Amino acid sequence: MEGKKKKRCIIGIICLVILLIVILLCLRSCHNESPPDDTATTAEESKSLDFIPTDDSQDTISIPAASGMNMAAGQTAQTVDLYNPDENDCYFQISLYLSDDTLIYQSDLIEPSEHILDIELLQELDRGVYKNCKLSYNCFTLDDTLTPLNNAEVILDIYSK
Repeated sequence: MEGKKKKRCIIGIICLVILLIVILLCLRSCHNESPPDDTATTAEESKSLDFIPTDDSQDTISIPAASGMNMAAGQTAQTVDLYNPDENDCYFQISLYLSDDTLIYQSDLIEPSEHILDIELLQELDRGVYKNCKLSYNCFTLDDTLTPLNNAEVILDIYSK
């Protein structure tokens, strides 16, 4: 009899520990999904990703990254800060896609240290949160050949207000 009680007690403790872990993970997940503030992510708030170009050089390309982008709902004209960092030795072409791979913006070639502050979307966005959008960076050499280098993608959410 006492062996059965011990087994039940141990199983009960294990179940409680698992339940606590699940609750803590849920609370942590809910806490990480806090709504954004009313200001768009700026260059200073961005983090930077580095990767090595496809050629054999030891140079790296810095890719600005952000977890979210604020946009105005119901209009195609938007104010943003898309840029090519000063230290890069390549052109950028930046494209913005919704999660279903719908292209909503594509830039011309952007030189190092150049910022694009005003863009025109290919379609208006309704008010809401667009999760898992993609900011795609295509990189090209600065010479006349415009040889493609490595590309990068940053997954972010668009907050359309």
